[in-house]
Amino acid sequence: MNEKEKVIYDSIKENPFVSQQEIAEKTGLSRSAVAGYISSLIKTGHLLGRAYILPNQKGIVCLGGANIDRKLHSDKPLSSRTTNEVETSHFPGGIARNIAETLGRLGLETKLVSVVGDDAQSKWLMEHSQPYVDTSFVQTLPNKLCGTYTAVIDQEGNTTMSFSDMSIYNEVDIGHIQKKWTPVRASDMVVVDTNFSAEVVKYIIRTCKQEEIPVVLVPPATGKIDRVPSNLDGVDWFICHQEVAEILTGKIVEEESDALEAARLLVEKGAKHVIIYRNHEPLVYHTYRGEVGLVIPPVTKVIDFTGSADLLAAGVIYGLFNDLRLEECCKLGLACAALSHESRETVPHTLQKKKLQEKYLELFS
Repeated sequence: MNEKEKVIYDSIKENPFVSQQEIAEKTGLSRSAVAGYISSLIKTGHLLGRAYILPNQKGIVCLGGANIDRKLHSDKPLSSRTTNEVETSHFPGGIARNIAETLGRLGLETKLVSVVGDDAQSKWLMEHSQPYVDTSFVQTLPNKLCGTYTAVIDQEGNTTMSFSDMSIYNEVDIGHIQKKWTPVRASDMVVVDTNFSAEVVKYIIRTCKQEEIPVVLVPPATGKIDRVPSNLDGVDWFICHQEVAEILTGKIVEEESDALEAARLLVEKGAKHVIIYRNHEPLVYHTYRGEVGLVIPPVTKVIDFTGSADLLAAGVIYGLFNDLRLEECCKLGLACAALSHESRETVPHTLQKKKLQEKYLELFS
């Protein structure tokens, strides 16, 4: 595929029903030249011909955050009364992006719908993501900076304080999502975090329900809970931290029975399947069919907890795509999270299908 064919291919990928004249106006080529390039793309199999349909469109589309994770690690107890010596590192992050990369590393086709700035960090973030994720639906916004998450992490891997600058996501409205809807419509499943506004999150869930596209909703462990719809109708899978479940249901969770009741209440709110993770405590699940259970997380080495919830969600989704039972999906999620615990990277660069299988067998065989 030459440079001009690539430009035309990307235009069609964004909108398979775009006309040759529209492509010509966008690229500065003549309409006849565009027709010739399209004919070539069809002959080489890059397009299927009818309505310019692209082959292999199905997969998972993740909508939401694509950030830079900045981590300040301390190997000594932290004090508010003195200067703390830390080791600073930065990694690709963002819930939607982390899930997309993890699934991509495990061999699934993933696409990301998000926004980044026109700064060097955004460029670095996309370059790192592209080997595993189709980022062609990520829009670069001029004069904006990439979203960032900064965590101060103690010697036990716990985040003692965190800061975020996600103002770039305020630029995403329903109109933006509508323009990026082509890959969503063609997907097997949609994953949504709550970095976009409540209005946008509701629109995505509502429209996916209308088009019968399964939705996985994954809010962060803390914050942005007001962007989770009070009515979860249209959410096929709701994966959340205990604190999120407590706020949404008003149920204080002190033991397993409380967590199961909170999960039941979330099912009553409309979610078909609910998974609540609880740090070192048993993970619980509840479904609209009345299936309930818990999975005890095994003790693992912890260097850093940051991002492990995203990998847990990705592991569950990977299990779903392999038609595993819900309990096994949850175990895969915990195994995937354990790989994150053992690394300072949010998504370990060593993550692959074989590694996940080995960790699963190590923890649960």
